[in-house]
Amino acid sequence: MAKAFAWTAWGLGTVGAALAMSLLPWAHYGDLDMGLFRFPGWGFYVCGATLLALLSAAATIGGNGKWPRIAAAVTGVATAAAALALASRYDNAGDFFTDIFPTVMPSSGLGGPVAIAAAILSAAAPFLTKNRST
Repeated sequence: MAKAFAWTAWGLGTVGAALAMSLLPWAHYGDLDMGLFRFPGWGFYVCGATLLALLSAAATIGGNGKWPRIAAAVTGVATAAAALALASRYDNAGDFFTDIFPTVMPSSGLGGPVAIAAAILSAAAPFLTKNRST
């Protein structure tokens, strides 16, 4: 049963990261939605989330040993930090526009919070399995 919870957490984390990367806006400027790829430094989050999904799956499949779990946890913290750093830049219009700036108040989108939650879920997945050996 513990494996089912671990795989559910891993699946939700992976789907959440994919949604944050592709469909969800990270910032709103009036009617303009800014996706992840409009933010400078977006590659750090994408690489971190991809590596986290792979490490978390490997640690969940193996279920043995502490080092795969530690690697997934460290990568999860780094991925969540990258998502937080990107999400906190939603109001920096100079990142999105060159000459003409819209005269609207920017607001944060769902991409950042979903990305942070996805990183936490993916990093926690290996720890939901029973530790058969250390």
